[in-house]
Amino acid sequence: MIDRQGFDKAKGSCIQERSERCLIFGYGNPARGDDGLGPALISQMEKGPELQGVTLDSNYQLTVEDSWSIARHDVVIFVDADTSTDLPFYFKRVEPTSEISFSSHSVKAEVLLGMAESLFGKTVRGYFLGVRGYQFDMFKEDLSPEASANLEKAKDFLYSVLKSDKALKFDGDLRDYATTKPNPKEVKI
Repeated sequence: MIDRQGFDKAKGSCIQERSERCLIFGYGNPARGDDGLGPALISQMEKGPELQGVTLDSNYQLTVEDSWSIARHDVVIFVDADTSTDLPFYFKRVEPTSEISFSSHSVKAEVLLGMAESLFGKTVRGYFLGVRGYQFDMFKEDLSPEASANLEKAKDFLYSVLKSDKALKFDGDLRDYATTKPNPKEVKI
């Protein structure tokens, strides 16, 4: 029996029986130039075509409270600016961890997936879409031209994967997608 707050007394968890398919969570600080790539992608997708079963959300950073939203989905795609690649973007699997380590200003995606599992009894497949950023100046709310171009490529990739009829099965790392462009039906999340 599930009470008004969503607590399932029989299972001892707060997960409602209905699960939404996919959460795309963009994070970063838009006031720091390209650090705002995650929220910028969400903003653009909110203006685009609606995708059935997809929830969009964004914030400056990941917080422990986000584990509740994550637990309500089957898949979560974290989107953030990245400087560790020369590619316009990359897509990789994120595995949950049971090592709970965070501060008031920093929580890792792996920790949130682990919290969704341990606190709410929900195993959620996680992915990270890293979009190459270049300028992280303080108090500059515009994306650099290079980051804007990378954002468009990452958005096109994400739409092709989400619209694929074979979605929700990818289990690997797509760092080569930006240059090889596989058929979207071969790219399964």
